[in-house]
Formats: sequence, structure tokens, C-alpha cells
Amino acid sequence: MEVGTTIAGQYQILALAGVGGMGKVYRSLDTKTNTEVAIKVLTLDPSKYSRRFMREAKVMSRLKHKNIIEYLGYGQTEEGAPYIVMEWVQGEDLRQRMNRQAVSLDEALRIISGLGDALALADKQGIIHRDLKPSNLMLVDSKMDTIKLLDFGIARGSDPDLERMTKTGVSIGTPGYMAPEQSRGESKIDGRADIYALGCVVYETLVGQRPFRGEDIVAVLARGAIEEPPESAPIVRTSARHLTIYSPI
Repeated sequence: MEVGTTIAGQYQILALAGVGGMGKVYRSLDTKTNTEVAIKVLTLDPSKYSRRFMREAKVMSRLKHKNIIEYLGYGQTEEGAPYIVMEWVQGEDLRQRMNRQAVSLDEALRIISGLGDALALADKQGIIHRDLKPSNLMLVDSKMDTIKLLDFGIARGSDPDLERMTKTGVSIGTPGYMAPEQSRGESKIDGRADIYALGCVVYETLVGQRPFRGEDIVAVLARGAIEEPPESAPIVRTSARHLTIYSPI
């Protein structure tokens, strides 16, 4: 997709913003509203992946929360490639922030507060994100004041419109953030898997490393499934006495 190209006679491509597993994300101008939006375009074979891509759009359309990227629309390019229109957010993801500057305890608590509420909403809708990690958390204007959850490409829903599309026994997600039942590929996982991933993210922001590491993916998955996380840094141990994480799940 070239800069200057217009999609559906409405969205003008301004720049390539990122490349993901299923497609590319472009910063674009909605010429009807004169506002910037993000457009995710499927770059894989539509005959194989358009159903999954449409499923992502359905998941996003059901989740309206200040800490979840806002869904705006769905369509197809003139070439037949599906696309999703989302709000445009300027900033950096949590991984970039962690690489640039340490996260304070107060900032980590803000992560828990915002995302915990967003995950509770998703759970009420029967939706599990399944890939919550620092690179899927966007900091608006590079600040912790508003953090937004991105990329519902492998999210699972519990109703017929969002039927499961992965086989039992196949683990889907990112090693180091997957709950034990998720890493084992179990069919029955629920919103607690996302809460587990949130815990891994917060642990990493405070300690500086993921709770479970290994020489390869298999080792990471195995440790996450059977081991307790290593003892955290003194600041976390000290603060833990004053910290309560409420999960409605």
C-alpha cells in the first residue's frame, strides 16, 4: 500500500505504522471526518485468513472501553484485501517504554487499574485476548495516564459468532506470558488467563525480567506450567504488603 493511496474512497494512506503477524497497520486520514485513523490491512492470503481477520473485527466491535483500542469499521480494499479501521493513537508501546526508562511502582499500579477494568469488561463479553504482553500495550502520548490494549488477532470468544478456530492441544500466545492451561493448549481457558498475563507484565515492569525464562520456547513454556516465579526484587516484596489486585473473574 503506497503513501497517498485512498482506500474505499475515504481513507488516505499517510504512512506505514507497523507490521504484524497478519497484516500491516497504516496511519491514515479519514477524509470524511478529517481525522487520523489506523487501518490494519490483511496481507496474507484472503482465502485462508479473511475469516480470522473478520473475527478480530467482531471481537473489537463488542469492546468499548477507554483502555481498549477503539474499533471504527471494517471493509475491503479495491484489491479484495480486508481491513479494520481503528482509532489512531500517538505514543509508544510498553516494551519501548521499558527499554527506554524504568517503570515506577506508581506507574505499574496504573497499569493494573486500567487493564484490570478492561479485562473485566472483556470477560463479561466472553472474550479472552490470549496475547497480553508489553508490545500489545500502547501508552497514549508515551504516558501511563492512558494505556490501551491492542491486537485481538488471536482473541477467543465464547458465543457462536466468535467460535474457536484453534485446535485443542495447540498452544496459542506468547511464551513467558501464557497461563499454564494456555501453554498446554487446553480447550477450556477463560479470562483468568489474561489476568495471569497481566501479572507477568506487571512483574516484568517492576523486576526488569519476565517471571519465567529459558534457553528456548519449550523451556519457557515448561517453567511457566510447573514452577513458581522467582522471588522478586526488594521493592516489590516491600510494596506487596500494601497491594491488593481485585479480579472479578
